[in-house]
Amino acid sequence: MKVVHYDDRYFLDIMHLVEAFHADGLADWAGRFDPEGVIRQIQADITKDLHDNAFLLIVDEHCRGVLYGFVYPCRTNGRTLFQEVFLYVDPAYRTHSLAFLAEIEARLRVRKIGTFVMCVLNTPHAAALQRGYERLGFTLLETHLMKDLQHA
Repeated sequence: MKVVHYDDRYFLDIMHLVEAFHADGLADWAGRFDPEGVIRQIQADITKDLHDNAFLLIVDEHCRGVLYGFVYPCRTNGRTLFQEVFLYVDPAYRTHSLAFLAEIEARLRVRKIGTFVMCVLNTPHAAALQRGYERLGFTLLETHLMKDLQHA
């Protein structure tokens, strides 16, 4: 297992992971999540030289997991914040998830990131994900509610 930043040779693997993420827990969210939109956003950021915001879990020369996010200054405390936007690890490789997140955290510390924020979408896996993040030292910050104004 190794962790690398975005590399075009893994593009097809990443597309597969984004599609699997959609099928695995977001199928009920029809119209709220666009898998191709995630791919377009990652590509757009890569063209802006934001490779450091896309972490890839590589096993057997294939990308088996992706964590992608944004870095920005927190307006309430002045610290630099890394906000996860997308995380998915192929179920067959989830035994690597803790090491993957630990390596990402170490890299964020080197970059002097002060806060690491992970999202937990309201899916059938939400409670287990939240417990896992809490075991890694994350604490519950807030709950977001959403209302679709385009299709209400």
